[in-house]
Amino acid sequence: MTMTANNVDLCQGQDEQGRDFGYVAGDDGGYFFTWVPTLSETLDSIEEDEQDGSGGLDEYEVREFLADYLPETGRGLAMWG
Repeated sequence: MTMTANNVDLCQGQDEQGRDFGYVAGDDGGYFFTWVPTLSETLDSIEEDEQDGSGGLDEYEVREFLADYLPETGRGLAMWG
């Protein structure tokens, strides 16, 4: 599956600590990620959707896609310049 910006919800909600988290959607599943102070930490936060599974996405490919995509978003530019 080829991922695009359409697969990403940059802010799906907040975790228990009040941090925003996003979601990369595949087919009926995907991966969550949490916005944290560095891109590296954000990429390390990627977790498979425990309820719906990976949605046919590969975690490594999700990580690589987000590594390229997130820094170019408005949020990424504001956080990591």
